[in-house]
Amino acid sequence: MKQHTFVSKHWRKVIAIAVAIAAFLGWYDAVRNNGRLFLCDVTGIFGQRDTILLCQSKELPADSDQLALLEYLKDRKDELTLERRQQLYQLEKYFEDRAFNVLMQATGISVDDQARADTREAIRETLEQGDLEERRALAKIAAGDPVGGLQRLEKLALASARDNVAQWRRIGRLAYGVNAQLALNAYKKAVALDQSNPSDAINLGQLYLRTGNMDQARRVFDDALARLPEAEERYRAVLLSEIGGILLDSGDRAGALQSYRDAQVIIERLALSDPTNTQRQRDLSISYNGIGDILKATGDLNIALLSYQAALKIMEDLTEIDKTNNQWQRGLAVSYMTMGDIMKATDRGSEALKSYLSSLAITKNLIKSDLTNTELQRDLAVAYNRIGHIIIGTQDGHIMAGQSYQAALEIFKNLIKIDQNNTQWQRDLSISYNGIGDVMKATGNLNMALQSYLAALEIRKELSKIDKTNNQWQHDLLESYDRIGDILKDTNHPAEVLKSYQSGLAIAKYLTKTKKNNTQWQNELAMMHNKIGNVLKANGNLTDAMKNYRAAMFIRKDLTRIDPNNTRWQHDLLLVYVRIGNILIHTRDRAVALQHYRGALDIAKNLVKSEPDNSKWLHDLGGIQGQLAIFLSGDVTWRDVADTYIKIEASGVLLPGDKALIAEAKRRAAAE
Repeated sequence: MKQHTFVSKHWRKVIAIAVAIAAFLGWYDAVRNNGRLFLCDVTGIFGQRDTILLCQSKELPADSDQLALLEYLKDRKDELTLERRQQLYQLEKYFEDRAFNVLMQATGISVDDQARADTREAIRETLEQGDLEERRALAKIAAGDPVGGLQRLEKLALASARDNVAQWRRIGRLAYGVNAQLALNAYKKAVALDQSNPSDAINLGQLYLRTGNMDQARRVFDDALARLPEAEERYRAVLLSEIGGILLDSGDRAGALQSYRDAQVIIERLALSDPTNTQRQRDLSISYNGIGDILKATGDLNIALLSYQAALKIMEDLTEIDKTNNQWQRGLAVSYMTMGDIMKATDRGSEALKSYLSSLAITKNLIKSDLTNTELQRDLAVAYNRIGHIIIGTQDGHIMAGQSYQAALEIFKNLIKIDQNNTQWQRDLSISYNGIGDVMKATGNLNMALQSYLAALEIRKELSKIDKTNNQWQHDLLESYDRIGDILKDTNHPAEVLKSYQSGLAIAKYLTKTKKNNTQWQNELAMMHNKIGNVLKANGNLTDAMKNYRAAMFIRKDLTRIDPNNTRWQHDLLLVYVRIGNILIHTRDRAVALQHYRGALDIAKNLVKSEPDNSKWLHDLGGIQGQLAIFLSGDVTWRDVADTYIKIEASGVLLPGDKALIAEAKRRAAAE
């Protein structure tokens, strides 16, 4: 007691010593607050704490001081009073919340509940298990510099003398939505150090996909699947679904369908074993959508529709359970989008538009509560693009379609300002440019249309340079060359038209070599041969035109053998028969020309038989019959021609010149 009284009497001298120590400690920014704490603690012993202005503030200090305070308290964790322990907890929670919020705002992808939990866990692990420098990097993130903080964490991990898989995993989790390349590098390290965690491999594969490396993603997923323990069923389903997506994008639809179905067997079993597990129900919805995508791509539209409807029903049920769950609301918006796609594919435009508008409304509502979520912004722009695709084909819909495409374009431009390396956004932007080009073309503004198509082409060229093996990007490039060739043809630039079509042909040949069983690509290869043949014929180069038409014919024959009931392919074969016949007539090879016309006639008859009221099929039949009648082939009479055109007249769908043809056919029939 006496000692306490003595010190109390001489407290100014004691404080002077404490201040000197504090000044010494103040030389070091990282521990600047240590000096203040030491001073306040010493004066607190003598009941004089409140006499020091430095110790009177009850507010938390600035961020840099908070970090120093955190370090001081962590170093003395075992010696802290209850008050100090509470202060340490508050500081850790402060940094956790700040860093988490900054990362969520900076993320460029959709973040589900599991991803949010992983991010928080990584932040907590950094606070609890990381060293001072790692926490400084985390403080940088909390201060609003996520990229700088993540890059600092990466440098620390690279400079570390030990291979710490947990450290790399934390970096991967923190960077996953903010910096794809940094996250990819981190997960590569984590998987190389420890292959026992399938989640690391899944994240790594998804990051390879985000950065455009489909082949490497496939290798990662395959390796993870091969070493996966039998008990890890959900991970097996996820990996099979990821592989299915890659197979679909690379054109192997049969393989993709099998992979998705294998995954769905697992997912359905898991969902049935626990019907109240909403995550498993969500997984099942995603699986139905994936299978629907493949069935749609293979032309099984009615079965695809059933799969999409099953996915939509699950998401509607989930959102009824919890209307505040934004992740489920987004899932519902995605399901409406896929329903719109299948309705569009089955020529139900009004239903497609209704689904797209439902998706748009949900997404707009979600954005109100999360303005910085770039994935929602992308969803909104994609919905605008899809709506544009529908209404451009409606009467007087060009203005609204243009507005819809323009809205999407502006969103994608703003997103790319955030991350110029995001290849998905770059591809999306090219789709918007094409949409605007389509509107300009439809309204007769061909020069503006060409400028929009060229803007899309430049983006797609750059993407194809990033990964020449990405077949989706190669196909996009083919589509751009096709569009530009069409517009150049309309603006009378024959040399440039041929060059554009030939560029598209080269890509189509490459694609069909990579996946010979992809009928869509085979069909597009035939289409490019046809278009080149048309240009060459118009230029008077009948020899090369014939070579292209024959190449198209052989492909068309193969396709119709694969699917004899595909009327579109049958009609395409009919047209190429007629084109070849026309050249052969011009080169005076009448006998072979008639063989091709007869082939076209057989197809035309079958098409009319399958759809007797289809005016398009009737026009084709009448035209071919007229050609054969002119050459007195004996296959048809003018009475046959007249009867066909009388049916066309009865249909009420007359083309310019039809009335004259009907009159001529009747006149010749009467003269027979």
